[in-house]
Amino acid sequence: MPDINGFDVVTSLKKNPCTANIPISMISVVGHQDRGYRLSVADYVTKPFKVEEIIERVGKLLGDENGIPQSRSGLIGSPRGPEEEIPATSPVDITANDE
Repeated sequence: MPDINGFDVVTSLKKNPCTANIPISMISVVGHQDRGYRLSVADYVTKPFKVEEIIERVGKLLGDENGIPQSRSGLIGSPRGPEEEIPATSPVDITANDE
């Protein structure tokens, strides 16, 4: 993000009563998990990562202890396969699919 970093975004969201209780999962090339958790993020993932890992982690944040079931995995789309590792320098396009 060119004008603000993820930690500033989290700080802003946590200060706003309307967004303070929304679970946040940070995905970053920067390995500052301790800082993220001090800001009350629910999860912190560093690149590289596998798309399937993100789907499972988001599922857990949404209350599914085993991750998002296979039948709902279409909610998150990626041009890569679920087992392909995302390199640390690669932008990730995660978009919703209409079903």
